[in-house]
Amino acid sequence: MSNTAQISKSSAELATARAPRAVRWWLVICMCMVACMVLVGGLTRLTESGLSMVEWKPLHILPPMNVEQWQEEFSKYQTSPEYLKKNHGMSLSEFKGIFWLEYLHRLLGRSVGVVFFLPWLFFVWRGMLTGALRWKTLGIFALGGLQGLIGWVMVKSGLQNNPWVSPVKLAMHLSMAFLIFNLLLWQWLNVRPITPQRNFLHRVYCKRWVVFIIALLACQIVMGAFVAGMDAGLAYDTFPTMNGQWIPDGLLSIQPWWHNVVENPTMLQFNHRLGAYILTVLILLVWSMMNSHHKKHAFGLTFTWIPVIFALQFGLGVATVIWHVPIVLASAHQMVALALLAVWVALLHRLS
Repeated sequence: MSNTAQISKSSAELATARAPRAVRWWLVICMCMVACMVLVGGLTRLTESGLSMVEWKPLHILPPMNVEQWQEEFSKYQTSPEYLKKNHGMSLSEFKGIFWLEYLHRLLGRSVGVVFFLPWLFFVWRGMLTGALRWKTLGIFALGGLQGLIGWVMVKSGLQNNPWVSPVKLAMHLSMAFLIFNLLLWQWLNVRPITPQRNFLHRVYCKRWVVFIIALLACQIVMGAFVAGMDAGLAYDTFPTMNGQWIPDGLLSIQPWWHNVVENPTMLQFNHRLGAYILTVLILLVWSMMNSHHKKHAFGLTFTWIPVIFALQFGLGVATVIWHVPIVLASAHQMVALALLAVWVALLHRLS
């Protein structure tokens, strides 16, 4: 047996010993559940259902079970700014329509915590999670708890005076969800048995570019959260110009000027479009550079999918704007953003 084959076999055996198949599947299931949380959270925002539950009861699981309980829940909602200023006169049946989506979002969050923590205890007890992996996964669980707190602080911001959540807190909530998903992905990539590749040229050079792309994607995702929080996607429904202008009027209409970055719908949509253009150029350049220097298989399957996923994401963004932010397209745009960031994180792991 050659040295390369021996190294490949021993590496695979080591990874399998370090993380049994059950642990790897557990990480995959948690990733899928977090992705579902992102999906339902996006739908909650798009349907304006997030403020339907005005109390935070972490240990309360069951929904209203009878007419009296429904009426009690509805009465609490009727004291909220959203009902008083936006939905005054809403019927109980209409309230149920927005309640169920927010309830599902919270129930999923608690379910993720249970599905993560109970197997974690079992794996630690059986010695299947050891060393750094044990503490890294525990750290991810702690971030999940923090995410729940951030979610409630976000909802609370819309229950004070204004019937909408703070865009800053919305961006924090979304960013934390993306972070947790990709930390789980990184740990799964760490423990799955793979065949190591030979070193290839410019590994460090490529890695720096990939880190730069990931940083830009993260900024673009945060800007997207602000666009959603301020309904800035509805400000302009033309492409490639914004109502016939490449640089629209009103970019600095709010004083002091720096408030425009997070409060001005025109500036928010302009920045999000500009970020998409910059990413288009850089992703194509970096992908072409890496493709010209190395064989595709050196980077794994994720490398092949990068231009496809990015083209899909760009197209969804354009369609979402042109068709005035339909729920299906806007939700798909958010989920493909998660997939796009994940493939670049996977590529970074490959280079690491």
